[in-house]
Amino acid sequence: MTTRSSSLGIKDVELLGGDQTIGDEEDSSIGGHQERNWRGIITALLVIAIMCSLIALAVLVLSPPLIDADQPQQRISLSDVLSLRFLSFVESLEWIDSKRLLVKYTEGIKILELIDEETTKWEWKNLEGDLFRYGKPNSVDVSSDARYLIFHYYIGKRSSKTSTFRVYDTKTETFENVGPEKSGDENVKVVAWNPKGNDFAYVYNNNVFYQSDPLTLKSQQITNDSSEDILNGVADWLYEEEILQTSQALWWSKDGKFLAFLTIDNREVPHVPIMHFAHHQYPKVARQPYPKVDEKHLPQIWLSIWNKEDGTLKKINVEGIPESSRIYLFSAQWVELYGQQILIAPEDSKVRFYSSDAFYTLLPHRRPSNNGENVYTHLACINVSHGLERGREILDFGRNEALEQALHAYRLPSVHFTNIKLKNGIESLVKILVPYGVSLEEKRPEKRFPVLIDVYAGPGTQKVTEEWLSANMFDVFFASSMDYVVVFIDGRGSGHQGWRMKQPLYGNFGTVEIDDQIDTMRELLRLYPILDSKRVDATYAERYMGEVGADAYERTDLTQDVRPFHNVSFMLAHGSADDNVHYQNTAEFVRALTEENVQFELMVYTDDSHNLSTVRWHLYTMIVQFLKKCFNGSKI
Repeated sequence: MTTRSSSLGIKDVELLGGDQTIGDEEDSSIGGHQERNWRGIITALLVIAIMCSLIALAVLVLSPPLIDADQPQQRISLSDVLSLRFLSFVESLEWIDSKRLLVKYTEGIKILELIDEETTKWEWKNLEGDLFRYGKPNSVDVSSDARYLIFHYYIGKRSSKTSTFRVYDTKTETFENVGPEKSGDENVKVVAWNPKGNDFAYVYNNNVFYQSDPLTLKSQQITNDSSEDILNGVADWLYEEEILQTSQALWWSKDGKFLAFLTIDNREVPHVPIMHFAHHQYPKVARQPYPKVDEKHLPQIWLSIWNKEDGTLKKINVEGIPESSRIYLFSAQWVELYGQQILIAPEDSKVRFYSSDAFYTLLPHRRPSNNGENVYTHLACINVSHGLERGREILDFGRNEALEQALHAYRLPSVHFTNIKLKNGIESLVKILVPYGVSLEEKRPEKRFPVLIDVYAGPGTQKVTEEWLSANMFDVFFASSMDYVVVFIDGRGSGHQGWRMKQPLYGNFGTVEIDDQIDTMRELLRLYPILDSKRVDATYAERYMGEVGADAYERTDLTQDVRPFHNVSFMLAHGSADDNVHYQNTAEFVRALTEENVQFELMVYTDDSHNLSTVRWHLYTMIVQFLKKCFNGSKI
């Protein structure tokens, strides 16, 4: 028998003779071992392959998806909304004269001055060092000769309650306080420059004063009959909030010789107590004149005209239609009349614009244009005689390049506009914010999205605008961060669409405008399947009523039947010092809900006013948590 070694180190046995049985058994034994070895190797390889597959699958599932560097990934946060970082840092512009421009920034005020007309060289003058001694001014008014600037500083929550004014001399770069004593802490409510000089009128302690020069130490008092309930030259809550939209109620004539001002007498008007709790051992009570529906005692008003040259004061009673017992002054304007005075009082509109001599009068068109052309809501005079081809850029400022670049990183919603024809013949206007990357036109969507309706629907308001995304960044937050679809609807009662759309609200507040919102939303749910009809919510709603019968109010009185609130999730937030919508309304509603055993969420913000400006972090966080709970399975 000879043996030889193989390259695998296994001995091959060759029998040249003798008993063949032994060789056969040995071959059989070796073959069995080799078969078992290969079977084990294959099994091990299969186990390893399965383990590798499981590991790869786990990595694929748990790892974040690949990020496209060109696609925005960042979502708008509540911090972004409340920090106002997406707003321009230029708040207002006002020309002082042809060579100086006053620019009010978020953090201060600067003057842009033309140094060289030939080279059009401009230089900045920083006023922050001077102005920040008194805090950031809220507004700036320029005198007719542009030498003096009046700065207004807020102290209270409303400009008509507590404020101070200071005059800045651009030549001497000094300040002078406004007020009878010029102490700097006097509660001066209104200041109005004479359009023909450096003199001005102001209101202190509800009396009108006149100052012939900013540097004059003494002021002339025009009225002396004021009290807490008699106001001269300044609006009360009703006129500031609902009618004039400003606290100023005095008007200089164009030649600067006469001053007209409104007097409001609230002595017979019932007062609403507004409680203030914080930092008082006993609550402090403020009394607010507030005429309510069917109240017989409204504010008494009259106009007075003061002659600057001879100091005479003439009282003018405001007369209305004889059979009307309710008179309101909506505006006052000086005009020069030549010849016969003609009063035009159309039944379906009102005088909107007129020239200084009242010769030219513009009345609103009865019906808005519907041929696709632009509709303008005011008059504008634009001089284009120079031609655009000769125009050139002189100076570029106010551009926030860092913000423009940063916006590319955000998942901003897309904006869509549409008009919806309702069964009642009304065409409502709609604006929709759709989450980033979502197609509104998808007919068979794999995912449906919650819907928020930003509701206001007050008379003359407008929600559907072409401004950037939305005036309320909270709406943009919902679309960007929470993937909600946000809808804005302008139906009957909305502004800038003519009297035909506005008139139906008269005597029907809280009815027709809500009907249009609901009908429009139903049509949107039909047209756009990506909208989840089971998850629709209204982020804000407020009802209005006018001088109508009691039955009209009962139609919109939710306290009459609160049983439907059993079927929805409901949250209510209110400031206890709200002087617009008094807490009494919430108290009555809460009582009706509790008597019916309706479960709801209530947050009362102590001493906060109507806009809840001091509690936004808490309020917004609470709203987000509430909506998450609703849209994740709870009823809504």
